[in-house]
Amino acid sequence: MNDYNNKNKWQKIKNIFFALKGLVILGLSNTIGSAITSIFWFYLATIMQPEGYGEIFFLIGIAAMAFNFANIGSENTMVVLSAKGKKLEPTLNTLSLIFGVISSFIVIIIFGEIHVTILIFGYIINTLSLGYLIGKKFYSQYSIFLLSQKILTVILGISFFYLFGVDGIIPALGISYLGFLIIIIKLYRNTSLNFKELKRNFNFIWQNYLLKIVGGAKDNLDKLIIVPLMGFAFLGNYALAVQLVTILALPNAILFQYILTNDAVKIKNKNLKKYFLFMNAGIVILAIIFFPLIIPEVFPQFSEVTEIIGIMSVSLIFNAIVTIKKSELLGDEKSKPVMIGGIISTTTLVLGMIILGSLYGIYGVAITFVLTQVVHAIFLLLWVKKNN
Repeated sequence: MNDYNNKNKWQKIKNIFFALKGLVILGLSNTIGSAITSIFWFYLATIMQPEGYGEIFFLIGIAAMAFNFANIGSENTMVVLSAKGKKLEPTLNTLSLIFGVISSFIVIIIFGEIHVTILIFGYIINTLSLGYLIGKKFYSQYSIFLLSQKILTVILGISFFYLFGVDGIIPALGISYLGFLIIIIKLYRNTSLNFKELKRNFNFIWQNYLLKIVGGAKDNLDKLIIVPLMGFAFLGNYALAVQLVTILALPNAILFQYILTNDAVKIKNKNLKKYFLFMNAGIVILAIIFFPLIIPEVFPQFSEVTEIIGIMSVSLIFNAIVTIKKSELLGDEKSKPVMIGGIISTTTLVLGMIILGSLYGIYGVAITFVLTQVVHAIFLLLWVKKNN
């Protein structure tokens, strides 16, 4: 009996060790990767005017919207289904690439931006590959591919900028993702198409697809709305502020990648989630104190960032709540409440940008940025409470 208890004890210790190892690898790779690309974007902000910076992010917004419509196999779908051994990766890859071709033609017809299509396909193969690696808990491979892409972003981005100007940035970003084709090709070699399994998991895949569209709209519609209302210069300021908030929100992104895999197999990590909420509150306080002091010294031409960054950083607390509840629901294959919450928050974003942005300018946009996360968090908390 003692031998059994000791064996069980050591197995628990071993499981904890591997869990911590996975979290550390995900955390380090995402932190380093985000640091690399942030340096790239911050470097561009020091040598560009807000108008040019805003134009780049406007094109990225177009590519991201088209990608979200094309990406049948969203990262969340790939993580959950790969973790559960469904073997649907090549099937979802095929559908996503077909929809990518359709989305690219639409972008060319509407906007006339052929080079944006390179970035659309880059986003597709990136999401499909990383979702698979996380779902299978291939954290080391995830780290290698992710960091390689981030390094290529800097090398190609700066090189193309000096060779071709602002127009070279978007193709450079798209080309940086080509290394992920190795994973896509490998999946096609090892697993055949399986439309019967696709049919059995159709509801979950379809709901996550709609969820991705809604989430993508929430993340990118602001860029498309701001330009006609306030112009490229303000979008440049706003985009830089979002970049800074995104860095602060990196722990939430890492947490989501890690806990979604665990929530999918009923490992709850309650203490970890609680600590992350407190950590986000601390980050917000530090951001409100120090960002207004640092930004004017580093980015003097982006004066409006200083006025809105304190307000926008408050969104981190509510983003943490959304991250935790979304992972729990998706891990249990309950996409509907997450999708409804996304629709509500996206509606809040659109109305807020138009109404508050028109009335109060930069402050209205910053308040809307926070309000979007607040509404999303409140809805998910109320839904979970109502449905126990």
